[in-house]
Amino acid sequence: MSRGQENKLKEKARAFPDEPGVYMMKDGKGRVIYVGKAKRLSNRVRSYFQNEKLMTTKTKSLVSAIHEIDYIVTGNEVGALVLENNLIKEYRPRYNIRLKDDKRYPFVKLAVNEQFPRIMVVRRVLNDGADYFGPYTDVRALRRTLRLLKTIFPLRNCSGNKFKRRERECLNFHIDRCLGPCTGRITEEAYRVLVNQVLLFLKGRNDELRSSLENEMRDLARNRCFEAAAKVRDQIDMIDRISQQQLAVSPGAGDKDIVALSREGDTACGVVMKIREDRLLGTEAFMLPVTDSDGDRTIFASFIELYYHSATDIPPSIVTQETVTDRELIEEWLGQKRCGRVELTHPRRGKQRDLVELARKNASLQILSESRPGRRSR
Repeated sequence: MSRGQENKLKEKARAFPDEPGVYMMKDGKGRVIYVGKAKRLSNRVRSYFQNEKLMTTKTKSLVSAIHEIDYIVTGNEVGALVLENNLIKEYRPRYNIRLKDDKRYPFVKLAVNEQFPRIMVVRRVLNDGADYFGPYTDVRALRRTLRLLKTIFPLRNCSGNKFKRRERECLNFHIDRCLGPCTGRITEEAYRVLVNQVLLFLKGRNDELRSSLENEMRDLARNRCFEAAAKVRDQIDMIDRISQQQLAVSPGAGDKDIVALSREGDTACGVVMKIREDRLLGTEAFMLPVTDSDGDRTIFASFIELYYHSATDIPPSIVTQETVTDRELIEEWLGQKRCGRVELTHPRRGKQRDLVELARKNASLQILSESRPGRRSR
């Protein structure tokens, strides 16, 4: 960057408002190379053009590549945080820390906005009234779970157009994998009961789900519908087997995420362990390409924001490997997403710290697995 160009950018930064917002740095070709958020836009952007000796190698490289800076004012800091993550996902700037292959991670979609909802795997979360769960990193494990889910809860599988045109039941109906809503074999009300049970399963509410199924089984037996009651009994048996396979955590653990990160050279891995009803529901691992100039705390804070920007299942408690930068801001943002209070804690000892260390160990092993020659992608 020439001295004249730097002075021009300094002058422009002085004219930026002292309000919360997002700034976008662009290179000579107009490409967005960095997106950042700020409590006060003018102060934050001007800080890039101060003492060069205090800059990291990465920041020096970034500043030398800047040709233009634009900004967007937001109503508050939470709005700036949300917009920052949206823009990072859209532009994938080279100087921002990003999740590797972040556009590929799948979600489970339960189309509760449809008259007779169905379940499917999708790559995008839309504001369409459906319920989404994810993101998931192990696609094969996800598909195995869905096959099992469809065995326990026979929701329809056909697309909307096929469903509307169908005049008789498909093969899935005859092998007990669908209840035939296309031909009126089940009422919308009864089908919704099944959908609510699927929601409990996806949220890890196995105890509540089991109680609901037991009540249904007793009602069916009381009305002498013994064949239907036997099918519900089989559903309960499957739920029990799944619960037994899930690792039991210490009593009182409740609902929480355990978040940790490990780093080796230019690769970092963030891990989220999902604990629901005192049981480990699943573990997701996300790779993050980084540079030597990226500090561990910066990487960890970026991972927290990037993951929960897309995450759809946010618990009331998030246990972190270290103290999160802008903790109160993150708690406010996640509380708005969850429509309830969210607390971030950083334990230094005890059972929760043991869980953090377990998550960190999983992250280290994931990096080791990714670095092996001939590794097959999942």
